[in-house]
This record gives sequence, C-alpha cells and structure tokens, in this order.
Amino acid sequence: MYKSLFSLFFCFITWFSLNAQQIEAFSGVNYSKFFGDASNEYPYFKKYNKLEQGFTVGIAIDSVKVDWLRWRFEIVYNQYSGGFYERTSGHGGDFETQAEIKKATLGLVFYPIQFNLFKRVRMNVGFSYSFLVSESFSGYTYSQIYLPFPPPPATYTNIEDKYSRLSDDRIVGIQTSISYPILLNDNWVIRPQCSFNVGIDREFRYLVNAYSLRYFIGVGVSRNLRK
Repeated sequence: MYKSLFSLFFCFITWFSLNAQQIEAFSGVNYSKFFGDASNEYPYFKKYNKLEQGFTVGIAIDSVKVDWLRWRFEIVYNQYSGGFYERTSGHGGDFETQAEIKKATLGLVFYPIQFNLFKRVRMNVGFSYSFLVSESFSGYTYSQIYLPFPPPPATYTNIEDKYSRLSDDRIVGIQTSISYPILLNDNWVIRPQCSFNVGIDREFRYLVNAYSLRYFIGVGVSRNLRK
C-alpha cells in the first residue's frame, strides 16, 4: 500500500515541479507535545509533558500556479516526542500509567491558501498527512486492587514489554506557516520561517487518546526556477 501511495505522490511532485516557480530545502527545530482530556479532579488525574525539542527537514515546491491560485507543496520528515502520566484512585484500587514516546514521521504538507502580509511576509494555510516511520517508547502501568480482602499483589508492567507499538500508522493535521523571503540575487532566496501544526487524528492506538501540537522554527534556501 505504501509503495502505491508514494508512487502516486511522486507523480504529483513531478507535475507540481513542472508548474512550480521555486524549489526549496529547509530545516530547523520543532517543539511538540501531546494533548487530550487532561484532568486534575479526584479520583482522576492526567497530565501531558511540556514542549519537547525535535527536528524537521523538508523539501518544498512553491508558487505552483493553478488557475489564479498559487499552491505550496512540501515533503517533510519530523522527529518529535512527548509523554503523559495518568492516575485513577478510589476505594476499589489505584491505577497508574506513565509513558514517554519518541517518533519519526514522513509526510506531505499541502498549502492551497497563500497570501502576503505587509507585502513581504508570506502566510500559508493548509493540511498535513504523515506516515509513521519509527517509534520508541518507555514507561509503565501499575495497578493495585483493594478488594477482595486480603487484596491481591500489585502489578507493575513495563509498557515496552506489553506493546510492540503504540502509534497509529497515519496522522492528519492542520498547518499554518509564516515566512519572510530575503533575496540574495535573482535566483536564490533565504527564507526564515515558522509553522504550527495541530493534529486532528489521534496519535496512538493504545494507552491514550491524544493528539499532537507541533511548532517549527527554521530557515529555508530556495531557488527560482522561472524568471
């Protein structure tokens, strides 16, 4: 399935390249976290880790003319991470889950909406579609049941021993970006940029129903293909 999809994407890229005005390579750091139904009310407690640092690299085909619109299309590799802690306490027992997850994805970002702010600042609005490349995780689950009496022994399990994977195969998100082109000459442009991505598909199959937030700060180097 993946081979067929990437063959289709390659055809899209070829078509976009023939109609593009610029091609760009970019990289930088990303800051990510997972989010979901956090709570701090007894007997249920759940929190997610703060922003964690990763990295992003990508290639973009820019200013693709389709009628009166100008589109931007990116192929992006992201490595990002996050974690969570969850506890439920009550008369029946105590239950805890803690996990740290690091993952890598390869995805497509499509910006059908582009407009300029203050003449030079470019803003894009679009969506992303990413495939899981790899993941690593660690953590534990703990449970202590108080009834019947005497209670059975508590159980402690490493999640890496219980699960072979946690993440879903695909993640869909909404993404916006802002960039500022710095012209070096007629052909080359330096483009400081930042973007914000929020997932609208769940990140994981097991343990937690969570989504991702990801900020990117970086710089791109682009070449004009047409004058």
